[in-house]
Formats: sequence, structure tokens, C-alpha cells
Amino acid sequence: MPADILGAVAGVIALLISLVFTISAYLYYQRLTTPASKGLAFRILLSSLFSVAGSLGVIIDSLSPKPLWWIMASMFLTSYLIIMTAALHYLKLSVQLFGREASQSPFEKKPGKGAVVGGFSISSDDLSKIAPLCKLVNGVVYVGRKQKPVGCSKADKTIWLSRVDAPNATDPAKLHVIMEHIMRFVSEKGGNCLIILDGLEYLLLHNDFKGVMKFLASLKDYVLLSNSLLVVVIDEETLGRREFSVLRREFPELEVEGLLSRAEERALFGALSKETLEAEEEEKPEGDS
Repeated sequence: MPADILGAVAGVIALLISLVFTISAYLYYQRLTTPASKGLAFRILLSSLFSVAGSLGVIIDSLSPKPLWWIMASMFLTSYLIIMTAALHYLKLSVQLFGREASQSPFEKKPGKGAVVGGFSISSDDLSKIAPLCKLVNGVVYVGRKQKPVGCSKADKTIWLSRVDAPNATDPAKLHVIMEHIMRFVSEKGGNCLIILDGLEYLLLHNDFKGVMKFLASLKDYVLLSNSLLVVVIDEETLGRREFSVLRREFPELEVEGLLSRAEERALFGALSKETLEAEEEEKPEGDS
């Protein structure tokens, strides 16, 4: 009987520990938004639930004459396999970091070689989806007609497109001034920034389409060289068919989930392997080069 009591006590301790991990994993799963981190939280939650079942099996087996060792073995084995699968997945990603060549500074990298790099377009309705990206960059620049940033809850720098004499206001006809403000901010942050351009239609009211495209192309080139991300908000209904087509060729539609996965891998492990980056480069659309 003493052995049975000790077994029951051990089962209770294992149960309490498993419950703590279960609750913690669930809370993280609710809070996290990016695919990789949410997937890891789900695996830990699932593993903890199987551990709870195994712990209950230990308690019941210790207090009853009916042997339940096969339930305990299967539950703990399943829990172990799930958590080890998750650990091996992240170890594989970390090997890519430690096996890569010494990294260069952001401004020495070739265009398109970062995990969160390039120029993309997005509709105003989908702009809120990029919110998780705002926490994975060194700084956020919002350029638009709104004084309160959209897409990110807050911006490190806001460029309000307006001709009034007010703080943060910039004349939309002075594209070179807007460019200078963005370049200075990104340079001070050392690259890896997010630039949200939410005032395209207003820029087109004060500049011709050719001039705006030159501005956007130059801005995209600088964004690539500084290992940053440019998101241009465009709306097909407010643009002509030709203008929309030209913009989409230069700024392909943003695939938020894929970009979040790449961004999070970079945040977790510093950078991707050379082989992975080269594979991603070949798969990128023509507009992101």
C-alpha cells in the first residue's frame, strides 16, 4: 500500500504540473497571432493535455486494483512525441542560423535577401491584417491623410499628407521631401523598418502618375537596400485600370500569412539560411526583385 500512496502522490504532482503547462499554453495560444508561434503553442497545449490524461491514469492505477499502465504509457508517449516534434522543428530552423555564413549589416545585404523585405500592395480593407508585423521591425513609418496611423496601433514616425502648416505635415506635391523624411528615419533605425503608404490617391491629386511611380520605385529600391518593407495601400475602384495594373506589377499583392512566417523566423533566429533565402528569391513574384 505505501507504494500505491507514493504512486498516487507522484500522479497528483504530475497532474498539477501538466495543468500549469496546459493553462499557460492555452493563454499563449490565445494571445499569439503569427502562424509559427501559434503553431508551437498549439503543440505544447496538445502535449500538455496528453500529459494530463497520463497523470490521471497514474492516480487511478495507484488507487484501484485494475492495472492501467497501458493508458499511462500511451498518453505519456504521445505527449513526448508531440513535444519532441515541435522541438525538432525549431532546432532545424536554428541550425539554419548557426550553419550560415557570418551575416552582413542590413545595408550591406543584397536586395530581397531579408525575411521581411520588398514592396507590396494591399487593400484598405486588409490593412489591419499586418498588425503583427508592426512588432517585428525596428520602426514603423506611416504616410497618409490620417493623423492616427492605420495598420499599426502606433507609428514611430507619422507623415501627414497635408498643405497646412502643422506638426508632421508634409506637402503632398513635394515627393522628394517625403522621401527624405523616410530615408532619414530608416537610416537612423539601421534598417528593418515597415513603411505604410496610405495616401496614394491624395498623392495622385497633386502629382502626375508618372511622377508618383518614379517616387514609389525609388522608395522601393531604398527599402530593399535597407532590408525593410514597404506596403502601399491601393484601391482598384479609385484607380484607372492601367494605373492599377502598373502598380500591381511593381507592387504585388501582399500575402500576409506567408510574410508573417518569414518575419517570425527572422525574429526568432536572426536570419534564414543562405539556401533558404535563395530558394525564396526564386519563388518571389517579378515585382519583388
